[in-house]
Amino acid sequence: MQHRSHPARCVALAISFTWLALATTIHAQSARLSGTNSWWFGFDRWDFAVDGHKVLVVAPKIEAPGRPWVWHGEFFGHKPNPDLALLGRGFHVVYMSVPDMLGSPEAVAHWNSFYRELTEKYGFAKKAALVGLSRGGLYCYNWAAANPDKVACIYADAPVCDFKSWPGGFGKGQRSDRDWQLVLDLHGFKSDAEAKAYGKNPVDNLAPLAVAKVPLLHVYGDADEAVPWDENTGVVAERYRKLGGSITLIAKPGGKHHPHGLDDSTPIVNFIWEHTASADAKAWLAKHGGGPLDADSRPLIRKLGTIDLDLVETTPIVFGGKLWRFEWVRQGIGQQYWDNQRTTNYFRFRDPESGEVTLPFADGHEFGSAFVNDDTVFVTGTKGRGQINIFASRDLKSWETWTALPAGRFGIFNTSICKAGDEFVLMFEIDKPIEEAGVAFTARFAKSPDLHTWTLTPPECNYAKDRYTAPHCLRWLDGWFYDFFLEAHDGYEMRVVRSRDLVKWEPSPLNPVLRAAPEDKLIANPKLTDAQRARIANATNLNNSDIDFCEWQGRLVVNYSWGNQQGVEHLAEGVYDGSLAQFLRGWFPQR
Repeated sequence: MQHRSHPARCVALAISFTWLALATTIHAQSARLSGTNSWWFGFDRWDFAVDGHKVLVVAPKIEAPGRPWVWHGEFFGHKPNPDLALLGRGFHVVYMSVPDMLGSPEAVAHWNSFYRELTEKYGFAKKAALVGLSRGGLYCYNWAAANPDKVACIYADAPVCDFKSWPGGFGKGQRSDRDWQLVLDLHGFKSDAEAKAYGKNPVDNLAPLAVAKVPLLHVYGDADEAVPWDENTGVVAERYRKLGGSITLIAKPGGKHHPHGLDDSTPIVNFIWEHTASADAKAWLAKHGGGPLDADSRPLIRKLGTIDLDLVETTPIVFGGKLWRFEWVRQGIGQQYWDNQRTTNYFRFRDPESGEVTLPFADGHEFGSAFVNDDTVFVTGTKGRGQINIFASRDLKSWETWTALPAGRFGIFNTSICKAGDEFVLMFEIDKPIEEAGVAFTARFAKSPDLHTWTLTPPECNYAKDRYTAPHCLRWLDGWFYDFFLEAHDGYEMRVVRSRDLVKWEPSPLNPVLRAAPEDKLIANPKLTDAQRARIANATNLNNSDIDFCEWQGRLVVNYSWGNQQGVEHLAEGVYDGSLAQFLRGWFPQR
């Protein structure tokens, strides 16, 4: 939104001295990664060769103590959410390209070389977390059986655990003549009968892993037509448990071979973290909220880029089991949404996946925000910049409305609602009266037991009267209110403070939350026109503002605006690969 500038001082960035010393020690003991450098989902990727084969290593922004790592058997980059979450928690992610070797003894030998390179030259942890998707299961299990003391855990997803099932197709699995010939050639089998009598498929060779107490996690579709679960995962589970091993199964009812993974990858991430991270790594991350971190130990928001133009005050929400984006469609000179066909401000919801929008509502309202409680969506909006009305719906079609704060006392802009225990709290932005606003812009608050009847809190409940602190997003967790606000400093930056009583506030030592950066201008919406892309490329970028977020499938979807802070704004999206609780706690690390 458009505001006037006011000077502010930067809160110094606090970084744990203990962790800096530890990180320095780690780097002193390990060679720096080298090779061809590129960008992978916002992380540094290094490509080089080991043992005559291409390898890659993706590095975290900040390394967890002990340099833990994840090793992919095949299909690196497919369904990357678990990798992204673990990168944020200080893991490296690695892959060696030995295609068409199907976990053969030759592939195991190449893996041995890569393991020595990573552990002896680069100081990686002595035990790796292995990830085997589909045929990648052959690579992971065969190398693990030969090196059980080097394996922290195995996550397998619809894995091939017996080449008789796939590619042999001698049971219910799909036959692949090409890949079956590879099996014969790689192992030197002279006939199908000799291959079928082979006794070192993963299903046959689990004892070394059981003795080493390597925990397993299998995710599978119980209708897998290519790699039937009962010929692969089912056999592994039965035999591993008989050997005293630990295996966790996550079934996808009706699921086929594709897609791999889980919509919410939290169980996968937690499994790998629990069994791979050292005690020091776990203690380190716990002090920082438990979620992903950037190079300065701040909660890592991965900026994905711009998704629309001229939209501000958007709110991502989850309603009816779907992700939605609430939008205020602006109308005004110099501030009108590019596709506003109406002659007024109004609100609507958009399905981000399809791009379809709901029917408009709340004509004439501005500065909206959405909030979900039980089976109802509530939307707050400012009318005439002095009155706050609430709209409620159970279907995003029919809307009930009432007034929360009548006009006459305040000049009002942004609004945001959170639930705090058994009551609801409304934060609203004011610029008058001056005795309550001080230096515009300032947060004031009201409370309600039912979202209908609202009571203003005392005037001392505010943040903050001494400078420009335009509020936008209010959250509550464990007795703390979190106010995400805009402050004028080297442009305009999103910052966060917290309070137990809405009177005394503690700023995050890690501020700012967001600041203008080149990543804002990335294109995250392929439907943007050439003209829109040109405007984005040439736009002035001096602010990150209007942050809002919701938890969806184990991650936070983050919306924010960027632009010149004078009406030419753009809507961008980011992701935090962790939970809401981790995000909030991460801004106030334990000392």
